[in-house]
Amino acid sequence: VGADLVLSREAFSSMKAKVTEFLRHNGSATVSELRQALQTSRRTLVPLLEQFARERITRRSGDRRTLIDVTVPNTTLD
Repeated sequence: VGADLVLSREAFSSMKAKVTEFLRHNGSATVSELRQALQTSRRTLVPLLEQFARERITRRSGDRRTLIDVTVPNTTLD
């Protein structure tokens, strides 16, 4: 994900699915809301959200994140 954060492919896919599902349901979210939903730390979540922005999955607007394309497939591994 970044120089300070490495995730397995499975963990990345799982977190991507959870973030997209949360944003589909809620429209937008703060880092704090997503952190609580994913039960992870800010240290993990912020670089992950930055990666999603680079991949044009999410967009940051102020302190909120939204989905850019609501057709992102739900790839939950559960």
